[in-house]
Amino acid sequence: MKDASSSSAARARWDVEIESCDCVEVVLAPGKTGSTAIKMALRRAGLQPVLQTHSLPIADARDRSHSPSASAAVWLRAHPPSAQQRWRVVTSVRDPVARAISRYFQDLRRSDVSKLSVADCLTGLSGRFIATMRRPGGLGWDWYGTELRMATGIDVYSSTFDHAVGHAELAGDNVRLFVVRQENLAASAGALGAFFGIDLSHGLSRENDHADTALRQVYQEVLDAFRPPIDYLDRVYLKRPWQHFYSELEIERLRAHWRRPHQP
Repeated sequence: MKDASSSSAARARWDVEIESCDCVEVVLAPGKTGSTAIKMALRRAGLQPVLQTHSLPIADARDRSHSPSASAAVWLRAHPPSAQQRWRVVTSVRDPVARAISRYFQDLRRSDVSKLSVADCLTGLSGRFIATMRRPGGLGWDWYGTELRMATGIDVYSSTFDHAVGHAELAGDNVRLFVVRQENLAASAGALGAFFGIDLSHGLSRENDHADTALRQVYQEVLDAFRPPIDYLDRVYLKRPWQHFYSELEIERLRAHWRRPHQP
């Protein structure tokens, strides 16, 4: 009940704080793509409130989750963008292999990390990648063409993405959207700040990262040693998001990175 009360209190607070605002600031992105770093940077720069969520589900079943992300989703779903209250949204993109590894370690943080070895993690990670390939739809749906489009009404594929820049601005009905690759976050801080009308010259700090946990050493060693199945690389990089947000040369470099020879 405490979590439910906290969620209700948060939504009531947003009602008050945003009632007089003509623009709602939103971080809407898949997990492990740098979205928390973006949210915290915006807040440190004085932008309040900033609502962060990974989806805006239609089904009320998810309302039973009382996480901050779920609470934000519930509030946003009840307050869609309008001429009176527009949305200013940032979303982020990340190399799908790096994201999958990061998600695996995020799940491991819920276990007793003191008992984990590099070998255990490599075995578990390999098993997850193989299971993902074998599961129907396991490589994931097109989040940007479904979740993001449903929430904002914007088709990110309708405009060319400048790979050399690493970010783009799009506009829809009562919505402005900033798309940025996680790999380009630092270089895009100035453009992101200008989009929100704030100063982000201090840059963006890593958040929700494994570097400050007991997994730090294991995580780095696994990153150095892990090689995804070739079939996984062949299939995942053919998916529409990565074909759109990364150039052919960048995809070849990513493939080469994940299949690089082991160092003696």
